[in-house]
Amino acid sequence: MSKVGNHAFLAGFNPQKWGGQCALPTISGSFQVPYRKVLLLLLLTSVAPVISQAGQLNVSPCDFSLTVPSSIVEKSVVVFGELHGTKEAPFVFLSAICERLNRFDEETITVALEYPQVESEHLLSYVNSSGSHEDKGRLLETFFWKRQAQDGRTSVAMLELIDSLRRISTETGRLEVIAIVPEAGSGKHEELMAAAINQSVQQRPESPHFVLVGNLHSRRGVGRPGDPEFQPMLGWVEGDSVSVNIFSRHGDFWACTAEGCGRRSLSGEDAEFGTLSTAMPRLDSSSHHDYAIIFDRFSASPPAAGTEEDAGS
Repeated sequence: MSKVGNHAFLAGFNPQKWGGQCALPTISGSFQVPYRKVLLLLLLTSVAPVISQAGQLNVSPCDFSLTVPSSIVEKSVVVFGELHGTKEAPFVFLSAICERLNRFDEETITVALEYPQVESEHLLSYVNSSGSHEDKGRLLETFFWKRQAQDGRTSVAMLELIDSLRRISTETGRLEVIAIVPEAGSGKHEELMAAAINQSVQQRPESPHFVLVGNLHSRRGVGRPGDPEFQPMLGWVEGDSVSVNIFSRHGDFWACTAEGCGRRSLSGEDAEFGTLSTAMPRLDSSSHHDYAIIFDRFSASPPAAGTEEDAGS
């Protein structure tokens, strides 16, 4: 079986080889959580250099991936929920993709991103490009990357993720990318995001789908604070799916609020619903995800197209 990378972080990777710049994550434990299948605790202080170093060192992005449990990656539709604007979530998502590619030789993965469908042409143009400085510049000049309110979906870490997907697609020919966000004002945002996934699954029934969205969309069940009738995207997704919340109670992230866009701190409360919510003081059945991957702390990833000052920090 051919391998995409070698999962170096958990398979004898020596950070000193790269000048000691990479923090080494460890699996601290696997615990049973009430009404949840498993809880993974990742004591990872920073993943900032990881994906970007892969490009600088001219090695596969999967050489720097974590090993994600098979019970997650072997499902037909794997939905990761994130708090937008962190360095950690795109890294975990990429690791899961690498794990699936390595487990199932010759299989093609479809990656669904929370990205506007109206700008899908620009996204795919970059994914299918050589990734030159000019190619990247053209992507960053499009509306989605230049809009005033940068909510974390166009962060440095997300750009590095997209570039890693481009490189994997070029190197293996086993990866496709789709955008799933409908036009604004549709009135059925969650249902239409799910419809985009369902349509892709119908068109590519043999292809596993890996989805990265905000952790409001990835929840199971109905309701959210202030809207008991709300049905998240995952409730509309068909097929054999699993939901994973990438989670931390500490650190910071990039977000836009009434005060503007910038770094926001987590102060020990749960990061559910993509806000500093205090609605869930414990990670239990109320988390509405099948699994959680918990980091010791998050680190913010600012917008890729501009400085923190440009974005209103």
